[in-house]
Amino acid sequence: MRGKVSGFECTEFKHPIPVMGLESPISLCLVEPRDQGIYITAILDYLRNHQNIFLEEVAMLESFDKIDIHHQNEEHGASSIQVQMCKVSA
Repeated sequence: MRGKVSGFECTEFKHPIPVMGLESPISLCLVEPRDQGIYITAILDYLRNHQNIFLEEVAMLESFDKIDIHHQNEEHGASSIQVQMCKVSA
């Protein structure tokens, strides 16, 4: 994953995303769009974008305009989960 993410929004990383280990600072785990938290934020943004692309492709295959997991879960008696379509960065 680290090799696929080289920046976040308008910030291009000067160095590759660091490898986390037992001696890594806890600040690498903070989801903040600044300082060392920008790395995990960028990775989550990358994953969110790919998930949204996947959901859009599934919706097109099924000829649905909207994926409604809430309705499907009610039919199967499972607890409901809302699906939120997030912004897609260019």
